[in-house]
Amino acid sequence: MAESKAKLQSVEWTRFLRGILNKTADASGILRTVYATIGFADIIGHFNAEKNSDGSRWARLKESTVRSRGQKNPRILRDTGNLRNSFSPTNAKKINRQSVLVFNNANYSAQHDQGNEEENLPKREFMYLTDRALEKMAVMILDRIT
Repeated sequence: MAESKAKLQSVEWTRFLRGILNKTADASGILRTVYATIGFADIIGHFNAEKNSDGSRWARLKESTVRSRGQKNPRILRDTGNLRNSFSPTNAKKINRQSVLVFNNANYSAQHDQGNEEENLPKREFMYLTDRALEKMAVMILDRIT
């Protein structure tokens, strides 16, 4: 039985890898694009689902908060809508050629996302990307550079 053979020459691989390196010399544009299309939807999805990065539900509202809103089941972190409306697909700032910073520009968003013991605010994570979103983003990046 005859063997199947393929010759892999280093010149071809070097050319291929150089092409990828050239396309990713400044990856910030690609990263902003994948955030705007996939990452943004992911963050909004788990913000709306009120889920932390480990999949657990956000801490419940205090009874006093529920009473003050006059609703039976008020949504968490939706008192005025400002926090939710401060998400944007364009909220990704270039840090350097290989990274971008994704942010929510409500000045109190970090306290809610990370929690604040001094203010008695429980941690309710929303600024994270799920494994599924990261996989989709990786596929999109690979499609763009290969």
